[in-house]
Amino acid sequence: MTVRPPIREGRGAFGRARAIAPPGCGAVPRAACRPELWLPLVALLLVPSASAVTVFSSTGQFVIHSPHASTTSLSLVAPDPVSGRVVLEPDSLAVGCERVKAALLAELGLPDRWQGKIHVKLRPTLSAAQVPVVSGSRFADGWYFALETPEELPPQELVRSLVMVLLLELADRTPGPNGAEVPLWLSEGLTAEVLARVGPDLVPPQTPVVARVGGSFGQLSSSSRLMVLSQTPTATEQQMLQRGEWGRGFEVRAANRVDARRRMRAEGALSFAELSLPAGDDLRGEAGRRYRDCAQAFLNQLRALPDGDRLLQQMLGGLTHCLNWQTAFVTTYRSHFPTLLDVEKWWALASHRYATVGVVDVWPAARAAGAMDGILSVILATTTGPGAVPVQERVSLTDAMTRLQLGEFVRVIGLKQRQLAVLLLHSPPAVAGLCQEYSSLFGLYLELCGQQSQADGGLLLPGRGQQELLERLAYSLERLDRQRRKLMTEIGGQAEVARASSGATVP
Repeated sequence: MTVRPPIREGRGAFGRARAIAPPGCGAVPRAACRPELWLPLVALLLVPSASAVTVFSSTGQFVIHSPHASTTSLSLVAPDPVSGRVVLEPDSLAVGCERVKAALLAELGLPDRWQGKIHVKLRPTLSAAQVPVVSGSRFADGWYFALETPEELPPQELVRSLVMVLLLELADRTPGPNGAEVPLWLSEGLTAEVLARVGPDLVPPQTPVVARVGGSFGQLSSSSRLMVLSQTPTATEQQMLQRGEWGRGFEVRAANRVDARRRMRAEGALSFAELSLPAGDDLRGEAGRRYRDCAQAFLNQLRALPDGDRLLQQMLGGLTHCLNWQTAFVTTYRSHFPTLLDVEKWWALASHRYATVGVVDVWPAARAAGAMDGILSVILATTTGPGAVPVQERVSLTDAMTRLQLGEFVRVIGLKQRQLAVLLLHSPPAVAGLCQEYSSLFGLYLELCGQQSQADGGLLLPGRGQQELLERLAYSLERLDRQRRKLMTEIGGQAEVARASSGATVP
């Protein structure tokens, strides 16, 4: 084995130190002799490129674990409108978790008395198509809850997983021999209620960076795309949550329930057994949407029972004392459902009632016009002389105006207005417009009549003022009656024929 001699140092022609290579070795690169060139590269290699961060929410319950800190990016000014996904950052995610919790507690009517921490772990290795994974483990000092989620996913999926892990933490607060088993219909139903209350925009997107143009050209300012999420919900926002006003909760919730009822009428409701034990395919695509509609309806009907909210809270507290949620359900709702078969029977009726609420039968135009003609007439009893048998006679409102006392006529107009309001629900568009005009005219007359009676000392006196109102009413009735006769000619039916068809009357 040949041992090479060590490198010796010498001086060049200009007195600089240089390396002298031993025999058999090539020339040493000049850069190797200049530490100021290669030492920064070595330092760069020794420093890690990024470090994991841990972010705590305002209440301390949520612990966000991320491989990188929150950043802003000019390339992510807004989320992709096609994919509908949001990019999760640890800082804004901590705020979003607290707001989801506030919405859920407001829905359940419970105070914030959390006990177990929830560790939310952002996994860059998970694809956006993967669903978040919820887990819970019990240790000697309490429960450890974890939620592993991709860094990019639809906001509805994140809200759904947060509701599930929050329900687990809430149920496991009660000491018991078993871990809580939260039914899927409960988590899906409450997820729909939370989304309807606050909307998917509750989940904060990544804060975009927008360049300012003008006097401060070239400077960058950070602004939120949808809402300011730099702090936890304020006291005002908490009150809005309690009232269901945050995020247009009333309008969104009503619209969602109307759509769900319409779909349930068309597709039918799932049975209680299908809600209790759904198959894997039942939670994907259109089947998953149908399951969520029925779960929300089942939850709403349960809460509509006497003392329904308290029973729901009691069932959550009893999950740790039962091997499955069915046992806790039957134990809690024993006064309403002694067995699960009774639940199935109740749900069959309740689902039909839920799907058909507010649904009215729209009559054919001829039937609705005939009913309107019957409303706009009055049956009077007339006699030909003393001791004669009264004879019933149908007269128009204009004739009744001259044959009835003022007080009686005002009461008749009030009755006709209420009947027209009922008929309006059953009228097709061809009849509904004219029906609404009659109803508005009667309402205006009653209002002016009340004002005139106040001017007359609170008495309904047939004076000059009331007579002028009757004349104006008669003129407007004649105009509307001409339109009504024209309408009945267009729909091809006379009043007598329409009244005879199906006995169209309005109580």
